[in-house]
Amino acid sequence: MSVGVDSDGQYPALAMRHQALLEIRIFGRFRVFDARSNSEIHFRSRKALALLCYLAVATDHALTRERAMELLWGSRGEDQARASLRQILHEIRLSLGACDAIEFGRHHLSARTGAIDTDVDGMVRLAEGGEITVLAELLGGCAERMFEGLDGIDPAFDDWLWVERERQLFHLNQAVVTACGAESRDPVPCRAIISALQRLNPCDEAIARLGFELDHASGDLAALHQRYRWLEAALRRDLDAEPSELTHELFSKLTKVAPILHNPVAQPLESEPVTARTPLTAEPPILAIAQIDLSSASEEERVLATVLANEIEFALSGLTDLRLLSVGDASLASLSAQSTDSLAFYALRGSLRVNGDELHLGWRLSRVRDGLLLWTHRTMVTRDELGSVLENIVARVAGAVLPTLERDIDTELIDAEATSGYGIYLQGRARVLSARTINDMREAAECFERAIAVAPRLVNAQLSLARLYNTDFEQHLSGHDRAAFRRRAFDLCSRAVNMDPRSAHARARLGWCYLRRGDLAQADSQFQEALSLNPHHADCLNEIAVAYGHMGDLDRAMTLLTRAFEINPFPRDDYFCDMAVLQMLRGEHARAEENFEIAHNGALHYAAFRLANRGLMGEGADGAIEDLRRRFRSTWIGAEPPRDDDLLDAIFDHIPLQRDEHRAIVTEGLRRLGLMRRR
Repeated sequence: MSVGVDSDGQYPALAMRHQALLEIRIFGRFRVFDARSNSEIHFRSRKALALLCYLAVATDHALTRERAMELLWGSRGEDQARASLRQILHEIRLSLGACDAIEFGRHHLSARTGAIDTDVDGMVRLAEGGEITVLAELLGGCAERMFEGLDGIDPAFDDWLWVERERQLFHLNQAVVTACGAESRDPVPCRAIISALQRLNPCDEAIARLGFELDHASGDLAALHQRYRWLEAALRRDLDAEPSELTHELFSKLTKVAPILHNPVAQPLESEPVTARTPLTAEPPILAIAQIDLSSASEEERVLATVLANEIEFALSGLTDLRLLSVGDASLASLSAQSTDSLAFYALRGSLRVNGDELHLGWRLSRVRDGLLLWTHRTMVTRDELGSVLENIVARVAGAVLPTLERDIDTELIDAEATSGYGIYLQGRARVLSARTINDMREAAECFERAIAVAPRLVNAQLSLARLYNTDFEQHLSGHDRAAFRRRAFDLCSRAVNMDPRSAHARARLGWCYLRRGDLAQADSQFQEALSLNPHHADCLNEIAVAYGHMGDLDRAMTLLTRAFEINPFPRDDYFCDMAVLQMLRGEHARAEENFEIAHNGALHYAAFRLANRGLMGEGADGAIEDLRRRFRSTWIGAEPPRDDDLLDAIFDHIPLQRDEHRAIVTEGLRRLGLMRRR
């Protein structure tokens, strides 16, 4: 079985059965090829194609002439339909020439046994033969719809075509589920196959569940969460339904937080109350990095474990949000005794098992207070591969730590009476996460200002405050002079960089300040420095990716944002919205809409971009523009009532697209829905 590419570059070619006379392409535009010469056979009439389509994919590959007339000329009289059928059959004979793939009987039409092969049949054979890698490559190049060009021929044929699309997908899905569910499966191509099938049929829960299991087996919780959200959004959009109980239970099982300490004598310390959580107040969280557990005492394993531990410690050392602690004894009692004044205490444990040429690596991130497992990652590499994949292993582990810990901390009770700088900073962070109005945002800013007054070298508070001032309180405010806010943000970020020159996040935020000033060279310099300091900070990668998208470098932006998705096991809603904005600017409007839909992010600027995208897709949105205007008016403090120009200016100030053609895309999409722009 071989894979190639059509002469037009649009579709990977699949090796057919040796006896086939006609090769039928179902994915994308419906096409017919002479299997011997690999040349396309053209037909003048779409109904000739429709008739061949039926003979190629129908279960018995045959139909009566009466059935053909019902399918293709149902609204015509019998005599007229019969005459039209004769004309179509004559066209098919002429176009096929010497190819005798079709038998033209007096009462029946049929395809000769084995004479017609389809791309779907070829894919099923690949799945049944276990050729997963080839199938993954083939599906990756497929169009996302079957039988293009055959709709609207006749209502009866449309009904048949609707059922046949479902049947063909079901046939392919069944073969794939069997192949990718085998114990010997390679998760990498299998996950690619499942993702391709989800694009083809986003509401298929069986395919999604298999994807969950493959993601979990690969230790990729980010992909697992993303796959569930895609399914959830598709079911809600297309069927007005929620995932089934079976699907939800599997998702919960694979992502649930569970104890990792299986020693039955391990109990909470006597001095620690077990009945209620007390508010947390003190210093930044501590991450204890334990020695990697080895399956033997061999020198080779010890050296390898040391290399891995050192690389991960170095990757995490640039995170100002954590205090790192390297420990040998990672028992609950030992770690709890060292937690003292920390907001929270976590442990990162690794394991290494050697099996012949295979290295089995695993990591577990847990909360020390109760031993709850927050994140895991497992991978297997060969000795020969280790050098080439070491950076990716480190990135996956180091990149997951901060998002996982922040997700856990955000669920904790924060002491409202906290007086330490970090405690006050956490109050501000909690207010930002729950903010609904400008007053909420101002209260958060006040917390950050107080935190800085108490702890002037608290970089986190300065960066969080700079973000609020640099984004007009997350676009909760408009119609004001932004200059003072922008200067304050620049001063805060400059100070943060001076205090902690190794902070990648401080560099990224300073880069954003330069971007808003229009100094793209300085912005790029800061972003490059941030990436060199810490290429494993997922949120930092996301921020830089968005900035490059606004600067017009869409390819670099997509590369970085994709990487952020890969290493963050719990991507936030704005990751999906940022991806949607990039896809919209690249002209991928359908995929952009899908990402907007799953994000559940109602921010004003994202709402504007989503409306623009829908306008460019030709979709109506009754009342949507007026609702956008109403929301914008609620943020306005200017002397005069805001106009549509003011709305656009505010959007482009928050999302500072640097290229005129990109601004024109957004403006045109909104104009189509009724937003007016002065000429």
